[in-house]
Order: sequence, then C-alpha cells, then structure tokens
Amino acid sequence: MKNLIAAMAIVVATTCVLFAAEKDVAPARLVSGQNGVSWPTLRSRDAPKFPKQARKKRYEAYVMLQGTLLADGSVTQVEVVRCTTRVNPSQEYGLEPRERCLPFVKAAKKAVRKWKYDPSLKDGKPVAVYLPIVVEFLLE
Repeated sequence: MKNLIAAMAIVVATTCVLFAAEKDVAPARLVSGQNGVSWPTLRSRDAPKFPKQARKKRYEAYVMLQGTLLADGSVTQVEVVRCTTRVNPSQEYGLEPRERCLPFVKAAKKAVRKWKYDPSLKDGKPVAVYLPIVVEFLLE
C-alpha cells in the first residue's frame, strides 16, 4: 500500500525520580543511580495496537504512564499521568477531551502491563519501584 500507516511505540528514557518500595517501609524517594538503586532494563515489550478509529481520523498521541515495577520484573498498578493528542504531524500536541485520549490510554496500559524488565536493584537485591513510562502513537 502506498501510504501505509504504522503505529510506533517508543519508550522514552527519562531522568524521573524512582521510588523504592520495600516491605514495612514507606516508599523512599530515590534518584536513579543514587542510594544504591539501579535503573531497570526493559527486557521484552509488545508495541501497543494503534486504535482503529484514531488511525482513521489521523490522530496521534503521547501518553505518560506511571506504574509499579515489581521485583520480579512485571509492571502493575499502571495509571495515566497525562495524555496529549494531535490531528496530524504538523499540529502541536495539546490536552484533549477525554474521549480522544481514552482509546490511546487503554491500548498503552494493556501493552505496558505485558512488558518485562530486569528489575531495579538495591544492595544487589531486586526492589519494587515506581516507573515512569512514555508511549507515543505516531502515524507514518
């Protein structure tokens, strides 16, 4: 097909703050690379499916999520931090009505919950951390 439209999901590495969660201890605010907490490494991921209606209307989206990365490398408690959309690549991203973002958010959450990581380590032991995740849905 001449103008094949493809979805691309990009995980953007950020310099966000990590939160280590240990049993019987309130989460402590830790910056990656400090206090003995390492960054997790993405091991496997499936790209989220581009919502069909959004593709037809030529919408693109930028979805910021926050999840909990468990010590076993799985992602749980995925929540939306922010979602922005645009109608075509020449338009700037902007906050949009919930209806426009909802299909992108659902697709991003569904995919991210299946991703596997090598977990963060503290003192050589896997620890649960809060994980910032950015997923972009781009038309090509």
